[in-house]
Amino acid sequence: MPEIKGPEFINTRPDSFVNFYSNNVRVEVSPWDIKFIFGEVEKAEVSADGRSISKLYVEDRARISMSPEHAKAFLNVLQKNIEQFEKQVGPIPTLPEDKTIAAT
Repeated sequence: MPEIKGPEFINTRPDSFVNFYSNNVRVEVSPWDIKFIFGEVEKAEVSADGRSISKLYVEDRARISMSPEHAKAFLNVLQKNIEQFEKQVGPIPTLPEDKTIAAT
């Protein structure tokens, strides 16, 4: 049986291409699409007792919308790349479960 190959991808970058850092992402889900809102934490306020962060100020930088099928394919590619990275560099520590990480 012949090997089935996908197409070769030729990537281009228009003048409007942007590059930015993100340390915060929100996820919004509907029956039609999944939205990823990427941002950067600009400021954090500590609670009165000093034991936790009470407010995070996040500057939203971009929203990427995908079909559920594309988001699932993205998840698969991301997982494979993280596994490859961890084999080369070592385990990535996980953040504690937190409301700032949960999907909306």
